[in-house]
Amino acid sequence: MRRNTHQRPIGKGATGGELVFDKVLDDGETSSVYINNRAKSGKGKHYISLYKTGDDHLAGGTVMRSPGGLYARAGDSIKSAEDNGDQAPDIAENVPAIFFEAVTNDLVLHAPQGKVRIIAQQVELVASGPEGAGNIVLSANGELLSKASETKIVSSGGAVFMANERVDVVAGTKLNTFGGNGETHAALKKNSIFSAVLAIIGGNETLKTTGVDLAKSIFGLEG
Repeated sequence: MRRNTHQRPIGKGATGGELVFDKVLDDGETSSVYINNRAKSGKGKHYISLYKTGDDHLAGGTVMRSPGGLYARAGDSIKSAEDNGDQAPDIAENVPAIFFEAVTNDLVLHAPQGKVRIIAQQVELVASGPEGAGNIVLSANGELLSKASETKIVSSGGAVFMANERVDVVAGTKLNTFGGNGETHAALKKNSIFSAVLAIIGGNETLKTTGVDLAKSIFGLEG
């Protein structure tokens, strides 16, 4: 904490609240503008502080504290794509009703005792890091669930699906697996159903062939 030379605070207050300029806070820093709820509902933790001094992340910063909820609603007078008819821009070009931008460093949403829910007509996650370093990381200590009418995963490079234990691939009607013009490898343990099928097709527990040849062997195609 930095030591600062403070000006005498000036403000107005009543039983319910106060507005103070150049207020010295409990942490020794100065708030240029300090709005405080003095009522019992504030519980001493309901305020907005525009910091004048402090470390680089705090000086010129704004701190809001609310023992109750914090709610914002905006955009009532902004036309959406659906309201503009033929003149409507693409949904991605809509004027945002609420916009948050972290010019440097991170943007953190933290709910240690609840959920983080994003509800919209469409949800987009875009990572645009330099030199192909824009990664999207999903991490969970429980299950990772995805449910949709149709799921597509497309990679311009390779793709890896790995599990330390069992992997189940279940198709209600048809299961198609294609290997292109490259080689398709299948290495299975003994005494499995698939190893018996592969033994008939390839005569070996390890099948090494092209995707086209594999299809011909399975379906009895010639040529």
